[in-house]
Amino acid sequence: MLQSSLDGFIALQNPSDQLASINYYFSNSRHNLGFAEDRILQVKSNFLKANFGYFKNNKVGDFSKINFLENLNYQDILGFNDKRKYLVLFVDNLELRPTGGVVKAYSEVSVEKGKYSLPEFFDVATQDNTLSKGDIFIPAPDPIKELLKKDRLLIKDSLWEKDFSESSTKILDLFFEATGNKYNGVIALDLDTLSLISKIYGEIELTNGNKVNSSNIIDWYKNLEASSANLPNDLVIELLNKYSLQVLNKKISFAEFNLFANLLSKKHLQFYFRNGFNLDVYSTPFCLNNSKCDALGVLDANLGETKTNQEIKRLVVLSVEEQEEIEGIKNTLEITWEHLGKSNSWPSGPYKNFVSIMVPNGSNLLEAYLGKGTSEDKMDIRNGIITKNSGLFTVYGTYLEIRAKEKATIKISYLLPRALLKEFKEKSTYSIFLISQAGISKEDLNIKVNFNGKKANFVENIQEDKVVNLPLK
Repeated sequence: MLQSSLDGFIALQNPSDQLASINYYFSNSRHNLGFAEDRILQVKSNFLKANFGYFKNNKVGDFSKINFLENLNYQDILGFNDKRKYLVLFVDNLELRPTGGVVKAYSEVSVEKGKYSLPEFFDVATQDNTLSKGDIFIPAPDPIKELLKKDRLLIKDSLWEKDFSESSTKILDLFFEATGNKYNGVIALDLDTLSLISKIYGEIELTNGNKVNSSNIIDWYKNLEASSANLPNDLVIELLNKYSLQVLNKKISFAEFNLFANLLSKKHLQFYFRNGFNLDVYSTPFCLNNSKCDALGVLDANLGETKTNQEIKRLVVLSVEEQEEIEGIKNTLEITWEHLGKSNSWPSGPYKNFVSIMVPNGSNLLEAYLGKGTSEDKMDIRNGIITKNSGLFTVYGTYLEIRAKEKATIKISYLLPRALLKEFKEKSTYSIFLISQAGISKEDLNIKVNFNGKKANFVENIQEDKVVNLPLK
């Protein structure tokens, strides 16, 4: 009777009714406490899903971008099956890497039956120092070898792969080599996440008298960087630990939870869980897995060791044209970076950028130019483009440098796989999977499509991954 009643309970839609039912059935199950406890633990994990479903169905908040939360295995993630241990990273997105920024600090959080340990943050420099002297190492990517003169991949630079899942697997390997510790997942948060935490939980006063809040946290951090070459120093670690204490000891409203979910969709807050329980907001869509859509991702890596990314404005223009004579599609992509900074001195400075451009696997590069200043001032860089295939993508990589108050434009042309032309023409719709970069606040995008007179246009500020379908008229 108890079991069937609890099964009915799980299907309830109102969260307050669910909690009342938990108390009722638990209080009446003294004759079989062992069974009741097992069932209650299962209910607690399912309760998060029911809560999510209830608020979603009743249109409390915008869930269009975070539907993945409904499908997580909370019972495993929250340690109801077995104790879980997660690695937490603080990422500096003023100095970008392809899937976030440079890693500055780390902590670990243990979770058992829904109860969390209090994290304590430490500087990653200690573990990187261990890795730099170890016998076993992961080779650094070529751009890091050539531009930063580092042969080994260190934790600081480890958010390098095209998505957070791939980067996380290397991060876990690095920490195992440095510490011998194994973790069940990785959580990464950047300065935008800290700014939101400050907005929700209020101002923090540090031991040196600094008062940090949501309106000054980024400037405070940059000034701290300017005063010391060895961050995160004690003040940054102190700030992270004080925020951790607040987050774990104070409940938030559902509206505030929705703000955190927004950070997830925009990749300022990122999660990776091992054993298949991956909170993957950037999983590849059906259309890309089945060669039914175009794709584009532009991923910067700031290799100048400067805090310039807040000062960089990026504009992407993609022109898509049918080529009747070859029965194919030619894409022409122009990416313009504008350095809005006023100084080339630390912590600002020249933007030394290795950019990776992700397009559908099987695309064929035709032309590549780098321009600065006037449109006539351009250089053929086709021979300097590094091309590699990575899963569903072909990736074009190259390096450019932009000084303060200057602009630079890369223009490349490439042919898409031929199968896409037939797909688009049959449906009279052009489809593209757009991949946003973790750590950036916004990116202006303009897409222009022309298929033998049938046209479509798309202009938007891209802040998260999405599939865009444009009818051809």
